[in-house]
Amino acid sequence: MIDGKYFFDNYPFRPLSETGVMTINKIFEFYDKDEGYTNLRELAYVLATAFHESAFTWRTDIREIGRGRGRKYGVCDPVTKQVYYGRGLCQLTWKYNYEKFSRLLDEDLVNEPDLALETANSISILMTGMRDGMFTSRKLSSYFNNKVTDWINARRIVNGTDCAHAIAAKAIKFYNCLRYFDKDECDEELDVASVEIPDFVLSSAEALNGKVIELDGAAYKAIKIT
Repeated sequence: MIDGKYFFDNYPFRPLSETGVMTINKIFEFYDKDEGYTNLRELAYVLATAFHESAFTWRTDIREIGRGRGRKYGVCDPVTKQVYYGRGLCQLTWKYNYEKFSRLLDEDLVNEPDLALETANSISILMTGMRDGMFTSRKLSSYFNNKVTDWINARRIVNGTDCAHAIAAKAIKFYNCLRYFDKDECDEELDVASVEIPDFVLSSAEALNGKVIELDGAAYKAIKIT
């Protein structure tokens, strides 16, 4: 179980609103109950994604600015009369994605896309989609496992390389304030996080500054944490 008090006591950004606390606690609850999640790096990256995609508000009901205007997915569907612009913590777009999550959630998101804004649905879409690779076919376990920690390329799970470095920086900050209540779980996380992973990738945010990180054969200039 996630140590929520430790996380909130060490929260690395501006003071949280009640909405932020509620959303983060709901994400923790999902993580604690879901056996598909295996390590805290995955959770840290989910948190960073939700923080970024919600424009740093943690609102589960957030809508895309402009509601798809000027984008291919922003055209009104001739059958449903709906526009499948970005909604929720992962900013779900495109009709085919609404169809996919309609089946998963047993909710008619196709005819009522605003259902994606409901708290439970918004969090399920985010966490199930990232866990299982439902957005781009890439999933969390490909970037965070006992051989790989790739904070930068993990952005491909949701949206190519858009803002990849900025989100990676946030994920590392979140990772540094995540821990379990149970000592055995803490030890297990340490074991998973230390196998064949370079120390500099898992070190503190400060230790990353000024280094060059090599991930998947490509070199990246280290993220400057601010």
